[in-house]
Amino acid sequence: LDLVYVVMGGEAAEITQLANELKKLSLEKQSLLEEQMDKTVFLAEWFSQIASVLATSLGIFLAWWITRNTTRPIRTMTRALTNLARGDKNVDIPGKGRSDEIGAMAMAAHIFKERAFELENASQYKTEFLANMSHELRTPLNSLLLLANMLALNEQGNLTDKQVESARIIHESGRDLLRLINDVLDLSKIEAGRMELVLETRKIFDCIHALKRMFQTVAEDRGIAFETTLDSGLPETLQTDWLKAEQVLRNFLSNALKFTDKGHVLVRVHFPHTGLVFLNPNLQPGNCLGFSVIDTGIGIPEDKRERIFEAFRQADGAMSRKYGGTGLGLSISRGFSEMLGGEIQVESRLGHGSTFTLYLPRVFPEYLKSNAQLEQPKDQRSATNVQDATPNRFTDMSQTILVVDDDSRNLFALKQMLTNHVGTILTAQNGLEALDCLNQRGDVSLVFLDIMMPVMDGYDTMKAIRQQSRFADLPIVILTAKAMGGDREKCLAAGASDYLSKPLDANQLFCTMEKWLPAPNASSPRAPEKEYPLASRASDVPAATKKIDSGTVASISLDLPVTVLVVDDDMRNTFALAGFLQRKVRKVVMARDGIAALAELKRNTEIGIILLAMKMARLSGLEVLAEIRKQPGSRTLPVIALIADGRSEEAEVCMRAGAQDCLEKPVDLETLMKKISTWSTREGDPELPKENPEHAES
Repeated sequence: LDLVYVVMGGEAAEITQLANELKKLSLEKQSLLEEQMDKTVFLAEWFSQIASVLATSLGIFLAWWITRNTTRPIRTMTRALTNLARGDKNVDIPGKGRSDEIGAMAMAAHIFKERAFELENASQYKTEFLANMSHELRTPLNSLLLLANMLALNEQGNLTDKQVESARIIHESGRDLLRLINDVLDLSKIEAGRMELVLETRKIFDCIHALKRMFQTVAEDRGIAFETTLDSGLPETLQTDWLKAEQVLRNFLSNALKFTDKGHVLVRVHFPHTGLVFLNPNLQPGNCLGFSVIDTGIGIPEDKRERIFEAFRQADGAMSRKYGGTGLGLSISRGFSEMLGGEIQVESRLGHGSTFTLYLPRVFPEYLKSNAQLEQPKDQRSATNVQDATPNRFTDMSQTILVVDDDSRNLFALKQMLTNHVGTILTAQNGLEALDCLNQRGDVSLVFLDIMMPVMDGYDTMKAIRQQSRFADLPIVILTAKAMGGDREKCLAAGASDYLSKPLDANQLFCTMEKWLPAPNASSPRAPEKEYPLASRASDVPAATKKIDSGTVASISLDLPVTVLVVDDDMRNTFALAGFLQRKVRKVVMARDGIAALAELKRNTEIGIILLAMKMARLSGLEVLAEIRKQPGSRTLPVIALIADGRSEEAEVCMRAGAQDCLEKPVDLETLMKKISTWSTREGDPELPKENPEHAES
């Protein structure tokens, strides 16, 4: 055991020594491992930082690359499309030739640009067409208005009161047609960008006060309260094209009074409230004024508020609509507001009324001033503003006037108007005849010259006249039915002294003569009028009148033993038809609306035929038809429907509702008498057919 203890002691010492050596070696290895781990961690951190820097750099590079190749082209294309939408025809479309989505967008944008060019050309063609149509319509309308006005004045006192009233109705109807022509022409000018701006600085109060004077009587007649108010702190004056601004406000007021049966209409000028949102990016609540027309009328359904600004569209466009109108007023108003740098906004509740507001900038935008005149030329006045007042009685029998026009009707009308006011009236139908006349006569004091003529038009004629020194100061007044923007300036630049657009206003015509002719000499004897051998002297009687006299009137000289009831809410139409039928049938009864027609049917059992307009206020023609067919004594009474546009579907609706026949307005008198003759012979039939073989003719 001692030996074992000795041996084990030695072994223990050796084991202890070995354990110490192992511990020392382990510590050394641990220290070495820790150093290696520190190096590894350091390297890992270093590589991680480098990787982060590289990743960040790569991300920045990728973002830059994406911005350059995607975002920037999209932004550039957005600007290009915006400029293209604003009418910039020279805009460059980016991204052409690329094979990605940007390239596809560029192709679509290029197609859009081509379509914009096509649309612009189509708009230009439409504008030229409307301008030419305006000329063709104004030319016969000129003679119609002049002659009707002369008859209505009845200066010789040889017309009966009924004939004078007929002339007034003709004149009023012509004025209504003229207003429609002007509205269509204004709309085409706006679309083509050819509407002129005339900037004026006026007092806001004066404008609003003039509107109140204009519409106060209308409001009183309808039993509607009409007030105007201006908020405190408003500027005293405003620079804009006041003629166009006033036209917009007049349109608002006309609609407000038309669609309001009770309550009030208010005109208010105010500052827009804070937070109001505008579609026009140049308008802000702090830089504009609001001109509001507020009514308590019928209101507008929410789904039809935008529709009312479309041309020829109304909130109620059905055949039985209660309110008339063409639907052009608000379209023109919106165009005018955009031209003035403003905007129109509408608020409305069905059954509670509407608020139409024209917002105008307090300072007229500089970008719009390039196409505007700073003041209205003194001689530029609308010749279409026909007045009922007696014209200026200019008279100087020493003067010789030359009238040049290729339309014999206008020559006849002007000669009739100028007779007894000047000594000698010479006429020519083209420029060559005018030059021959001037060369033969040395006493011509003034020339009235049409522009659109065959052989030699007005521009060439003026040029040839001005080339002769003796005619350098001869007053030449242009009379033209083509009244597009810039035409007046073009005529004045070509040598004209003054410019009047057809149809002519008699008062303006005489004022123009007074302006350009010397002071009248009352004692001057009238020079005898002589005929001169011109190539084709104008006839005093229009060819169209001769044709009517020799044809249509003779073919409708009938005398039918029937009583006719004429129903129309436009008393001009009623009066015209009744005046014609009084000489052709036994008796004519008139009714101004459907309610009056039903009452007349109950009173008058002699009525054998009814001429019934379909579009009327209070009760439509269809409603009147339904009530007529409910009455036992009127179930088979012949009813001829007077429809507006002759559409087959409208005629079919009338026939299904109980009408026996249809006639399209304006009524052809010969066809009317044929139909009255046909149905008057069958008024006693117990069963009338629902269709008439003559319906296709109508």
